[in-house]
Amino acid sequence: MWNFSQLILCSLCVWLLPTGCVFDENICGRKEFDPDSQMCCSGTIQPRSGEKPSCCGKESFDAKYKICCLGKVKFGVGLNPSCCGEQAYDAKVCNCCNGNIRCWEDDPMACCGDAEYFKASHICCEGLVQYRVGIKPSCCGTQVYDANVCNCCLGTVQCRYGPDTFCCGNEGYNPIDSLCCQGAVQNRSGSEPFCCGTEVYDYIASSCCNGNIHPRPSL
Repeated sequence: MWNFSQLILCSLCVWLLPTGCVFDENICGRKEFDPDSQMCCSGTIQPRSGEKPSCCGKESFDAKYKICCLGKVKFGVGLNPSCCGEQAYDAKVCNCCNGNIRCWEDDPMACCGDAEYFKASHICCEGLVQYRVGIKPSCCGTQVYDANVCNCCLGTVQCRYGPDTFCCGNEGYNPIDSLCCQGAVQNRSGSEPFCCGTEVYDYIASSCCNGNIHPRPSL
């Protein structure tokens, strides 16, 4: 079955030559090859050998025993052969951390930048290894905190002083006694407290016009 490009070329060829065109799928570059014993790797004829013949750039290799890492053929390593740049390694017992192979002896480890760490005891916060803290260790920038009792407010850890503590900018506040007015925490005041810009006002006694608080006229 010819593809669309071959049909276009053939149409031109029939128009130019009375004999028309014949396409051979066993062409590599400009040379013909034997698909039973050879293979075409990026326009280069290579020997077909091994149980799982494959191409790595312009080179052929047996994928059952070797691996292609960034165009370089390497021997497969271990139970889970993988690539770390141009290097081959066993992903069953090692990690590739920013192009560096790090292996462990006992418990599996994870990458944190160029370093490794144990997930059971540490946490990775923006490339820095930190000890886990509390019931629900989490990251706030490069800081570690317990998300079960604290919040991360714009990169600042604010510990909760009640079940309904939330973030207001980089501060924490409780909406029961405070308001968050455009990132500023303000104490509730008056019978009907509302925000006017970054300030708080009593809706019963005042009004907010274009960010300015004005007292309501007395009746």
